[in-house]
Amino acid sequence: MKNRIKLIFLGTFFVIIICLLVYTIRRTPKCNRVHIDEMIAFGVPDEEVARKIADVVVGIGEEKIYDVTVHFDKESDEWIITYLPKRSSKDDKLSGQKVVKIRKDIGTISVFEN
Repeated sequence: MKNRIKLIFLGTFFVIIICLLVYTIRRTPKCNRVHIDEMIAFGVPDEEVARKIADVVVGIGEEKIYDVTVHFDKESDEWIITYLPKRSSKDDKLSGQKVVKIRKDIGTISVFEN
């Protein structure tokens, strides 16, 4: 009798698990957010691509009012793009400096403004 009850509970348990698995697999998200399994990591292979991405992130158009330097930090595996505003005289303070860091392998972007 005990074995029969155990088999009934075990069978019910497996049926519930199978139903939940089917529901989870067939269910699609109803929101417009990007879910972790849909994220695509992109690599940034060279200096030119890093500069173009940083220009878009910072919002710099065709009118360049910044002196831009790009270098690669091997220790942190990041492209570091520094935007220094062009100054009219040497007495102007250095304000408006922007630094964009882009990870080469996964494309994570960090923006720092001064």
